Amino acid sequence: MVEYPLEQLQQIKQNQFDQAVKRLEEAKERLHKAEEALQKAISERDEVVQLKEAKLEQLRETIDAGTTAPKIREMKDFLKIVVQEKLQAKQAIVDTRQKEVDDAARAVRKATDEMMQKKKDLEKLGLHRQEWTKAQKKEEERDAGHEQDEQGSISFTRRQKEMKKRQPPKDEH
Repeated sequence: MVEYPLEQLQQIKQNQFDQAVKRLEEAKERLHKAEEALQKAISERDEVVQLKEAKLEQLRETIDAGTTAPKIREMKDFLKIVVQEKLQAKQAIVDTRQKEVDDAARAVRKATDEMMQKKKDLEKLGLHRQEWTKAQKKEEERDAGHEQDEQGSISFTRRQKEMKKRQPPKDEH
């Protein structure tokens, strides 16, 4: 049987598909790591939020206890400066991590689309190969039929000649 003429192209398409699958797996891994980093940043931010709430509660209790104004002012300043700055810094980290997760998710969607396109290309080439193989088999069968016909004709002609040789020549009277 004749070798498939697009064999090299099929191998190239298979390699492209394999590479697309690899890129998709890498993109999924980056997404997973980005999600983990986001969860860690969120938990750190939540700790600062809890600290802020605890300090606010402490401030309320201090005010209710009738503490002096300088002590209250000191606690308010601590809340404004230290806790609020920490919270803003942690929120900025969360926002950055969220952007990384969004970018990684886009990369996964793009890699998925690319992998699906490569898969379609490979499947189309596979269908072409099946059709080509069917056509080759039909052609081989047709050629084999022609050979049998030719062999049959040759055999028939040979028998005819042999029969003529065996028959005595007709008298021309």
